[in-house]
Amino acid sequence: MGIPLTILPPVNEQEAKSRTAAILVVDDEPGILDLYLRVLSRDYEVFTAKNGLEALEVVRGGGLDLVISDLAMPNLDGVELLRKIRQFDLDLPVILVTGEPTLDSAIQALEYGALRYLTKPFRIKELRYTVQYGVSCRRLAMAKREAFSLVSGRNYLSGDTGGAEAQFESAMETIWLASQPIVSWKQRKQVGREVLLRTDESTLADPMSLFEVAERLGRVHDVGRIVREQAAQKLSVHSDGITVFLNLHHQDLQDPQLFDADAPLSQYSENVVLEITERESLETIPGARDRIKALREMGYRIALDDLGAGHNSLAAFSALEPDIAKLDMLLIRGVTQKTTQLKVIKTMLELGRDLNISFISEGVETEEEREALLSVGCDLFQGYLFGRPRRDWQGPVF
Repeated sequence: MGIPLTILPPVNEQEAKSRTAAILVVDDEPGILDLYLRVLSRDYEVFTAKNGLEALEVVRGGGLDLVISDLAMPNLDGVELLRKIRQFDLDLPVILVTGEPTLDSAIQALEYGALRYLTKPFRIKELRYTVQYGVSCRRLAMAKREAFSLVSGRNYLSGDTGGAEAQFESAMETIWLASQPIVSWKQRKQVGREVLLRTDESTLADPMSLFEVAERLGRVHDVGRIVREQAAQKLSVHSDGITVFLNLHHQDLQDPQLFDADAPLSQYSENVVLEITERESLETIPGARDRIKALREMGYRIALDDLGAGHNSLAAFSALEPDIAKLDMLLIRGVTQKTTQLKVIKTMLELGRDLNISFISEGVETEEEREALLSVGCDLFQGYLFGRPRRDWQGPVF
């Protein structure tokens, strides 16, 4: 049976994985609460609250994996409950349910990072699937927290213009793309290649420095367009069908040219995976979820880059719903000496399989690292051990 207003103890990721998931359901109609209990109690520990204020007290106690809340409630409605939860917990999945859906309420729900927005009457199968997905997202987010702490040593939280312009213009004129292979070790073959931004302007040779200046000058879209155009040119020459991974700056999602069916890269979309780094926040991009959906409809696949290095909220992860995630090289480094690090990677792989996410281990440089990662289920690799980034599109070394 449901347990009202029980304060749950906070748990770490390993504890969360071994225990039954805890779900809070919030509704001012007793009949609806009874329905949730009948449907979910067999697989989850279900707690109940009759309104938003009671629910907020339970959430503040910690230990929850998911919240399901009615939208229209007295005192504190579902959207306001979600907003208050996001003030202290960016990762807790919240499903909002309503019998009177409106465009405004749906927009508000997504703006504050609701995992899903369901309408009554909902299908039991749909509810069960959404809850299972949400619990998996929560546990992956907790694994990300631990990974970030391991690689950073920190808690998981959330020159003059004229000279910069001259350097930037020089960099833009000398942009080129390097290629680095991505391999399946079990199949002993190349399954993809990442194209990496390079420039011959020495003062902006580091891509992060180039984008820092591009942001200052409002020229991020210009860089993205050149990179996508050059990637399309490479694809027109190398028609071997191997998937190409291409990094997107989060501001590229606001560039109309990215979504233009006549843009150079669009004709190769079925062979392209667009990478968005976890270090960047999608919360500043209006309609990010819809933009990602539009890219998928064009044929692109989506990857979350640098997993374990950033501190994006669950809202950003939910917006991406990545097909592929790339484990950051800082998480990979030292994996042969740190058993805890390896356990975290194993956990992330297991949770990723629950969400149908493929994982690629980046920055693999030694055979020892490869063997350690293979021992916990990794198969897809990228790093100097298999090939350095090169101007020509050479194959990997096994």
